Amino acid sequence: MRRIDFKEVPNLESNYPLFFQESYSAYEKTKGWTVKIFTDGSAYIPIKIKQGKFIKQAQCLYPPVCNGNRLAEQEEKIFFEKIIAFCKQKNVCHFIIPPLHYTVFNTVPVESYYTELGIIVIDLQKNEQELFKAFSTNYRNEIRKAEAENLEINFDNSLFASFYSLYKSTHQKQGIYFDSEQELRNLIECLGENNCRIAVVRKGEEIYGASLFLFNANEAYYFQSGAMDNCPYAGANKLLQLEIIKYLKKRGVERYVMGGYRLGDVSGTKYDGIQKFKMRFGAEIEKGFHFYTKITWRYSLYKNLLQLYLKLRGIKQNTTGLNFRYK
Repeated sequence: MRRIDFKEVPNLESNYPLFFQESYSAYEKTKGWTVKIFTDGSAYIPIKIKQGKFIKQAQCLYPPVCNGNRLAEQEEKIFFEKIIAFCKQKNVCHFIIPPLHYTVFNTVPVESYYTELGIIVIDLQKNEQELFKAFSTNYRNEIRKAEAENLEINFDNSLFASFYSLYKSTHQKQGIYFDSEQELRNLIECLGENNCRIAVVRKGEEIYGASLFLFNANEAYYFQSGAMDNCPYAGANKLLQLEIIKYLKKRGVERYVMGGYRLGDVSGTKYDGIQKFKMRFGAEIEKGFHFYTKITWRYSLYKNLLQLYLKLRGIKQNTTGLNFRYK
């Protein structure tokens, strides 16, 4: 087995995804994480690490990449076998958790707790006419009406306060976790306009919806968003996404990842509505896996203590539409 080295983030070419870039590493440092690049000499993977009092956890930020391209399934399998062995030998961490829902893996390492998962992706290599035609009929009609009402789209990171107010209220209403104001301010400050933008849809001084999206090289991510309750224009946030798509195309972005897709039955849940909203933009589902991998015995103890804590607090983990099991 070849030795795997790791080095500080990242002196990699700018054509690698956002999670390989120094700007993203700077953001993670504001949360107490250190991002490192692991390599076997040809492929690279970004992993962030945090040392606690008892547990050192790691998170894969993106699948391994070679010359800017994802590895094939068998190559990825071998890569993970080597890097997990390295983590055990060098005490890099006690366990590895999956990335945000902007990417999936082609394979699952042994001794992992895993599930199938999809991600929602819009192929921006199509021309604007093809992209718009792929929207649902209702979306297209609502967008035309919003345009006729002279709704405007602004790209302006200084509109953070308006964005955050809508984002927070939307997530509170849906009962979904939301990031703190300072955390998102740190994100925008670290990434800057070259990797991060706020877009809003408005008419005059009234802002009806806002979105924060991230991008680098040929890939972009729908990160966070919020919308006004009882918006008088049904097409406001659809128009917002259309203009974001046009903005990204002009920057040469080829893929717009709108988040995760739970492949099981989510009927009647909040995930059902969220997934349908995104899919109607002409998106496709890319399927793969997310996994939690044990590196040392401390992970088993940590997991048992976590489950006890959640039980005592009456907190239930929502795994609707997921099928976690051990390999």
